[in-house]
Amino acid sequence: MLKWKEAASVILSAASPSISSRLSATPGPGINSKQIEEMRKENENQDFQILALKKSRESPFTPGAYVFPGGKMNRSDSSIEWSNIFSEFGFSVNKLCSLMKNESTGLPIFESTSESLPRCISLRITAIREAFEESGILLCRKSWHNFDNFYKATHLDIKESMTWRRKIMKNANEFLNLCREYKCFPDISSLYLWSDWLTPPNLPIRFDSVFFVAIMEKLVPAQSEDYEIELAKWSHVQDILDESHDKTVDAYLPPPQFYELSRFASIDRMSTLMDIADNVNKSTHDRWMPIRVYASNGEISILPGDEMYPEHPDYEHHNVILKEEYTIEQLRSSRMHRFEHEDVSTKTTNGIPRFNRIVISNFGDDKMKHVQPRTSPIIAKL
Repeated sequence: MLKWKEAASVILSAASPSISSRLSATPGPGINSKQIEEMRKENENQDFQILALKKSRESPFTPGAYVFPGGKMNRSDSSIEWSNIFSEFGFSVNKLCSLMKNESTGLPIFESTSESLPRCISLRITAIREAFEESGILLCRKSWHNFDNFYKATHLDIKESMTWRRKIMKNANEFLNLCREYKCFPDISSLYLWSDWLTPPNLPIRFDSVFFVAIMEKLVPAQSEDYEIELAKWSHVQDILDESHDKTVDAYLPPPQFYELSRFASIDRMSTLMDIADNVNKSTHDRWMPIRVYASNGEISILPGDEMYPEHPDYEHHNVILKEEYTIEQLRSSRMHRFEHEDVSTKTTNGIPRFNRIVISNFGDDKMKHVQPRTSPIIAKL
């Protein structure tokens, strides 16, 4: 089987600033009533934001895309030295794994037995290290906490943050040295398993990427690293979705990010997101790989559970289903779980469509009690 790079990302969310704090921080003589009303409406809807990173045009993978902090695993993320750091705070590797509450994920990426650390720990270290490199947000702690309930992640503010980020980008093993220097440890128990996506074989670089969710009490300023990331910003979910569909904006969302943000768009409250993330983390998961279908008036990317999705997908070779004698509408069926893309002229430079909508019909995963994407003009539920 074709080998893909193993990676981990974290969908980082945080409570939106309250209206009162934003008003008090507004410079000048004040803001008008229309702006105040807009803030109130915003606050009445989704009460949290997510961290979105825009890849630079020089990035070798998904240039110009909005992504979540993350990247490929490094050998240092599974170093036995991490167990020594955690033991200094009173926890063994076995205890740490039990605290993750997802020892039976059902995902091959968690099943490696050739490393010093279990994947439930090392994959989370990867996501935390990459988040620090790309955004400057350091999910580390100096003391343990109560693990009985879901709790929020914290950012550790350190001196010479940019210097450390550059060191770690050059040598991932420097993350261990950072933790020794500041007597802290990666806050792995704040990362909750969310999903796993496999890049289709038609793309030149392939990842098996696991997505975690972390929730922070408040927004922490993010700063891009000016190498692969040109912009790091906190934003409401729908704003990023809208921007990705704006043809005048030079940015897009790859399929996994588009789907996951559409899930987040269906959640109004951070407290609800916390409950969902906790439940999903404890569930058995499936790995998703989109398969492209060519229709006469556009493209479809089918996902597991769709009536057209093969029972045994070929993970190694380019999967394309030719249905060019039919339109997208004619290919709809009773059970659908797919992206639909009618305007093929809006493909990105590396051939990824700007998807018009997600279409779901009679789809439900009994094994994984997950939230479905929100129905909207760009997300159809038939």
